Amino acid sequence: MKFPVVFLGSLALVTASFAEEKPVSERAADAVNSIKRDTRDAADKAARAVREAWRSTKAYLSQDPGEYRTGAMKKLEGFEGELQTMTGEAQQGPMAGRFYFQTRLKALREHLDYAKAEMAKLPESKDQKDYEAARHHFDRTLQTLEDAIDQAESEAKPE
Repeated sequence: MKFPVVFLGSLALVTASFAEEKPVSERAADAVNSIKRDTRDAADKAARAVREAWRSTKAYLSQDPGEYRTGAMKKLEGFEGELQTMTGEAQQGPMAGRFYFQTRLKALREHLDYAKAEMAKLPESKDQKDYEAARHHFDRTLQTLEDAIDQAESEAKPE
């Protein structure tokens, strides 16, 4: 007598668990979204690590203006790539209808152009007048640009 009751109870639990499971297509979609989110998070972490590594690079620490300028140009090129990617992604999906975000991207473009202009103004030699002040100003410009890009990327990232 115990066997049929236990069997029927087990069968009811198994049937209930199947009824609560999502359809295969929905589970597959959830898996794809999870993979996309994890991949995007990994890419964001890698980009952030590369940016943070700037402060410990030979170019940043160098007193040679040429070497510093070369490293700074690579950093600006990295920002350029991130901005292009963000702009492309913002034209589709949930950010496409947010006009204020398009304005933010335009402001980031202007900030990047300003940083490039400031780099062009850096004195060629560290012995030139105001080299340290110009370099400090440029470093601050890079930092504020990096922070602004991080903020925009954080907002654009789907939840």
